[in-house]
Amino acid sequence: MRLVPAPVVALALCGLACAAGCGGGPGDGPAPEALAYATPAAEYTQGVAIAPNPATLTNTATTFTATPALPAGLLLDAATGLVSGTPAVAQGRTTHTITAANRAGATTATLSILVRPPGHLSEKVVHFHDDAGWGAVSLLFRTDDGPWPAPPGVAMTDEGGGWFRHVIPQSRTAELAFSGGAGRVPSLAANTLRTSWEEVWIRGGLLFTADPDAGPGPSSELTILTLNLHTYQELQEPSGGSQAAKLDRVAAAIAASGADFVALQECAQRAGAAVITDPRAHLRAAEPLRADNMAFLLSQRLQEGHGLAYDYAWSWAHYGFTIYEEGVAILTRHPIDAFDDTYVSTSTSTGDPLGARKVIHVSSTLPGGRVVNLFSAHLSFGGPEQDRQLDALRGWMAAKAGNGAVASIVAGDFNMDQGSGGYLRMTSSAGGDRHVDAYWLANPEGYADATILGGQRIDHVFFGAGDGLTPLTGQVYFRAGDAALGGRVSDHAGVIVRLRLGQ
Repeated sequence: MRLVPAPVVALALCGLACAAGCGGGPGDGPAPEALAYATPAAEYTQGVAIAPNPATLTNTATTFTATPALPAGLLLDAATGLVSGTPAVAQGRTTHTITAANRAGATTATLSILVRPPGHLSEKVVHFHDDAGWGAVSLLFRTDDGPWPAPPGVAMTDEGGGWFRHVIPQSRTAELAFSGGAGRVPSLAANTLRTSWEEVWIRGGLLFTADPDAGPGPSSELTILTLNLHTYQELQEPSGGSQAAKLDRVAAAIAASGADFVALQECAQRAGAAVITDPRAHLRAAEPLRADNMAFLLSQRLQEGHGLAYDYAWSWAHYGFTIYEEGVAILTRHPIDAFDDTYVSTSTSTGDPLGARKVIHVSSTLPGGRVVNLFSAHLSFGGPEQDRQLDALRGWMAAKAGNGAVASIVAGDFNMDQGSGGYLRMTSSAGGDRHVDAYWLANPEGYADATILGGQRIDHVFFGAGDGLTPLTGQVYFRAGDAALGGRVSDHAGVIVRLRLGQ
């Protein structure tokens, strides 16, 4: 048995006693309690220094730590708990546990942080087309999520040809509503249009970055529309409309928006419908095209009703409502160089409508020779299976990037709302490459805009964080209850974003 000299034993016993609460050092007092932050639910802007957020507590702490780490660019003072800094990356709301501790114990508090995109600091030149023939138009606007002024707002200047104009003072974002006579566009206060870009045109409820009457938009821009068609179940508003009329309205919006790519989900055909051929179609030989295929019918309407040539790729994943071959599709006005599809779900059974999920891909060469990859996705609900699907999706996208594409864009019904675990996974590097939310970056005040009946935003357009795309405008279209924004054609609204390609 090894003997410890008596003086050493005495010193060790004294140390144990001190650890139990004897005085003498700054961390030896009572354990800290009641930790709180001046702003427990904070909203910051990427690139803008925050107002320091101090901590208060009872008793003294010697260390402060955060789990998980604060967003990039924000600092936690390890001695005082003060949060400061400049957020470097826009990200959804995250919750952080802050722990204040000394040798006697610890206490915690939660700190919720949202980092918004910066918007575009500039004057906002707004053009509005008087589709209703009001004759005079007033603009009601607010900037940077500030208060709304009293209606009716400011009179816009008549530019001729039905166009009206107003310049909004320098701001990062502006929310817009237009009125004339008894009408208003949008028709509901919560459904206003937003912009962060320096000049926009609004016609037919659609946002444009250039005068739509002057011809096709800039060749450096891409317009993406994503919409879950809800198979043949959803009728248009008002009730009693036909499925043919629903497809007419969707085709008209595609034509009016000038969409380069349209990502569709729950895009179906009846399993017993007649098999047809169509030179515009790209699909697997084992998946025959049928006469009521929704992608085919939209392409046909665009050709015959609007004089526009849209090719399409389609693939089905499972039976919907037991009688439909239900899948995903992409329509594009650019040549389809290649297409492919894959299951990203664990289940690959066509009899599993909630579990079997596919993604479809097309690559197209744009005027000027640049290649773009576009993916249409329909994923399962949140949880471990959704996480697996997100990881499989991003892995497949990365593999397709070997074709030299300058950008890879995935749009669709992700069944995950903003700020959810799946959304934060997709917008971080957890499980795959980090992607950014194009709608939110174009529309910084639109983080919680609903895209599905029930109030969640689950339809998204993402692109790779290093793709060099600049989101210009983002809007929700086909909004239930608002004919000025397309009205309802499904249980989902559509999402339209306009992106500028890097040089």
